[in-house]
Amino acid sequence: MSLKQRVILTTAVAVVVAASVVGLLAYTIIAGQLLATVDTTLRVAAAEAKMGGNEDVGGPPLPSDVSVEVATGRVDLATGAVIVVRQAGTSADPKPFPRLTPAELVLAARDPLSVDAPGPYRVYVRIMDPRRGAAVAVMSLERYQQSLNQFAWSLTGALVGVLLVLLAASWLIARRMFVPLDDIVRSAEGITARDVGARVPAHGNASEVRRLAASLNSMIDRLAESEGSLRAFIADTSHEIRTPLTVISGYLQQLEVGASQGAPVDPEVLRRMSRESQRLDRLVTQLLRLDAVGTRTSTVSSVRLDELIREELADLVALDGTRFITLSLEPVSIEGEEDSLRQLMANIRQNLERHTPPGSIIEATLTIQGSEALLLVDDSGPGIPDPQRRAALSSTRRDETARGRSTEGFGLGMTIIATVVAHHGGTLSLDTSPLGGLRTRIALPLHAKATW
Repeated sequence: MSLKQRVILTTAVAVVVAASVVGLLAYTIIAGQLLATVDTTLRVAAAEAKMGGNEDVGGPPLPSDVSVEVATGRVDLATGAVIVVRQAGTSADPKPFPRLTPAELVLAARDPLSVDAPGPYRVYVRIMDPRRGAAVAVMSLERYQQSLNQFAWSLTGALVGVLLVLLAASWLIARRMFVPLDDIVRSAEGITARDVGARVPAHGNASEVRRLAASLNSMIDRLAESEGSLRAFIADTSHEIRTPLTVISGYLQQLEVGASQGAPVDPEVLRRMSRESQRLDRLVTQLLRLDAVGTRTSTVSSVRLDELIREELADLVALDGTRFITLSLEPVSIEGEEDSLRQLMANIRQNLERHTPPGSIIEATLTIQGSEALLLVDDSGPGIPDPQRRAALSSTRRDETARGRSTEGFGLGMTIIATVVAHHGGTLSLDTSPLGGLRTRIALPLHAKATW
């Protein structure tokens, strides 16, 4: 059942219940008013009954064609016998006086009483003089029941009519209210993986619908951006992998031609093939490490961040002692995944190795700023132009103007750095270094996030 159908059904049930309550309340009120009218008539008739000496008079004689609704009589208090003074109906066709028990007469002396004697009657007894007896007034409730039944049928018909009108109105209102939602559903269904340019309409009078449309459009924008980043990541990763494969394939063809001609194997060819295969191995390893960041098998522990930085930059000195490296590292321990943090520092070292020429100046500073560990890595290399810095953080996009034309592009290293930092709840930014190259700024919380 759709939401629209549930709303209409709920509204219908609420209208039916409300109409039933209103009808029952109206019936009860009218029944009470009609019965109060009957009681008033009985009290007046009992009060007008005259009793004197041995003669009881229920009023002046009436013409034979006049019908009387209230019958009156006198009650002998000693014996409980009822002496009929005036019968209901006409004098030509009087109605029998109901048979009343002494107990009913006692109760009717307090308040008007409904009895079945036989047939529905209303009885009231008024004691005027204990020595001479009491006056009793009796009225049939048949006309009362008929009037009440007629009112009930009329009320039922009116309520049914009102109910139908309200149901129709609720259906129209619900249909009108759901028009914006239906438009949103149709627009959302029209958005496919190949076409994320469409947006849901943000119209309608309800602010909730407008907020829903705005939220969906914002989500679609993020999905489109993520899809674009993913496509770029796949395309650039494919490019990174294709490059060494192309080189290896070319040298294999050269070896095949040489072998067919009996030429000796060129050691330079083997060296180049080995270098490209190592490059390909690094790319695959980086992809596997990127996929492993934040997996459930990772454990959180206390990690000395300054020691990790010192170890990785010591490896850089061992690889190339021409770079001038200055370290200013405070002892800092953070809660995190040691393997991921070690991979983060390894990728920083690899980026410095790949993108700074020999003789470059490198400075690494680690301090505690409030509840965060702040790492600044500056170099005097070619840096990354400002327009390409966002691409460097989000993909492997190549940029021949950045970090030197002889490099392999940004690679997966910066992507892994950004992923590890985000996984630890930190922030990463790239700026221009005071040394003239790139400043990598990483802020990591000292304590692990509660969601881990």
